[in-house]
This record gives sequence, structure tokens and C-alpha cells, in this order.
Amino acid sequence: MQLLSQMESLSRQTIYELRSCLSAELAEDYFGSATTFVAAEIDQITRKTKILSVGDSRAYLIDTQGKWQQITQDHSILSELLADFPDKQEEDFATIYGGVSSCLVADYSEFQDKIFYQEIEIQKGGSLLLCSDGLTDGLSAEVREKIWKQYDNDKSRLTVCRKLVAKQKFYDDLSVIICTF
Repeated sequence: MQLLSQMESLSRQTIYELRSCLSAELAEDYFGSATTFVAAEIDQITRKTKILSVGDSRAYLIDTQGKWQQITQDHSILSELLADFPDKQEEDFATIYGGVSSCLVADYSEFQDKIFYQEIEIQKGGSLLLCSDGLTDGLSAEVREKIWKQYDNDKSRLTVCRKLVAKQKFYDDLSVIICTF
């Protein structure tokens, strides 16, 4: 967090600097861990936004009607398989994916060319949501959009999402940040 607070602007180089710092600090206890990160830098006057990600944490634009648009691209073996076989669904790869999930982005050489960076402008009334895969693996796009339409404020929406994810027998860590304009 200290390194993030000292950065003046987001760029692809941000990932390398953060990963290097984290590796030096945590390598002994977490050697081989995968890298997943999503961040946004927002100009509050122009609403121009830099989005940066690696791994399977995501950024979404949510319009005033509650429609979610994924901005980032996942960097995982599963996303590569889905791109290679467009007629398949995630569930079609469930048996092989479980066996290789621990090596998704653990090798530095594997992620150095897979950093997502895009500049966007957020429309007035729209929202930017950054999240870990605990949200998107736990709740389908249809469920998330239904929640957004049913509740009228972000606190209620995210509370419902958190509770639904926590009810599942197995679930991943859940981190969410939302900014509404």
C-alpha cells in the first residue's frame, strides 16, 4: 500500500514495480503465488479513467440501467481456452482447469505481456466497479444485473452480493470498489 500511495500515475510499469516489491517482501512465504490486480486512476473533472489489470480481477462499467460491461480481459488458462474454443462454456473445462489453476500467472514470464491497460471516459450517472474474481465467480452476470435493477443504492447492492457469495459452500475472497459519477 505504501508503494501505491507514492505512485503519481498508473501505467503498465506499475504492475512490474508492485510485483517486484511484493516478491521481495513475500517470496519466502508465498513463492509461486499468482498475480492478480486491478486498479483505476480517475480524473474527477473529465471522468477520464486509466484502467490497469493482470490476472482475473476485473473492471466493469455499469450504466444507469444496471447493464454491466466488462472492460478488462482475464489473463488465465481458462480465458485462453475460451478464446480458442468460442463454442465452449467455462463448465466444459472444469475438470482440467482445477488441475492447472495454481499456475495461472505464477511465472513472471507468463504475465509480462498480459497486462491490460486502457483509457476510458465514464459517462455521467455511470459507475466503475473493480472486483476480485470472488464476485464474478460467485454470481453470474444475470444475477448481478438483477441485483442492480432491484436495489437503488450501491451499499444495498454490494451488501446483497456479499451475502449471496458468502452463502455458497465454497467461495473465493471478495473485494469490490465502486465509484459512481
